[in-house]
Amino acid sequence: MTVQVLHRTFPSWTRRSKHVDPGVQKAWVLPKKEPVAPLLNAKNNPALVYRDNLTKQYNAQLVAHDLNASKVAVTLCDDNQRLFYFFAVATDGNCGFAALAKGDGLNRRKQLTSNYMRTKLRNEVRSFGGYYSHEATVNDAFGIYYSDCDSDALCESVMQKGRNGHWLGDRWGNMEILALARALGVCIELYSYDANLGGIRCYERYDFGKQHIGLLFSGGSAGGHFDLLMKA
Repeated sequence: MTVQVLHRTFPSWTRRSKHVDPGVQKAWVLPKKEPVAPLLNAKNNPALVYRDNLTKQYNAQLVAHDLNASKVAVTLCDDNQRLFYFFAVATDGNCGFAALAKGDGLNRRKQLTSNYMRTKLRNEVRSFGGYYSHEATVNDAFGIYYSDCDSDALCESVMQKGRNGHWLGDRWGNMEILALARALGVCIELYSYDANLGGIRCYERYDFGKQHIGLLFSGGSAGGHFDLLMKA
């Protein structure tokens, strides 16, 4: 198991083209989707402006292809010039779980839901409560979260859906993402917009497997939004 917090010198922001593997392309057969609404109050936040510009591109392609999400291909590169596809996710309080469900579903060629991810997180914490209680004793930052919300409380909270329910990271911060990476046996990388770079960079990685899921976080410490990034 490897958990890394990454600090890098960023190369120039570039775009490049790359063919999609036919097997992966075939897996991207998603049901028709409605356009995703832009975030509110984005004008004074460069990260939100960046995300909304990507979403506008996503929506324009979605409409052009008669709402067939399998034909949408909005691409961007990270600080290491790795190419990703951007998938806009609805801002309904389920965004983090929905993004992971879509990403894991593409990897496994299955249709998964945000409720499936909530259940995976609950079952992971319920089954390995000792692991997380120990983490709270050796990880000071997580210990603060845990003192306010132990494993039993997290298991109850995470099944509350919607805008007023449990958002991904709501009670345990990024430990919830680590728990899901561990439960799914995947590598989850967290990305954010870097104004100096003019693009996205990876700021944290939870590595529990070969399959990759990227989450683009847009917002601040008080809350934000997750969209999905998949390697091209």
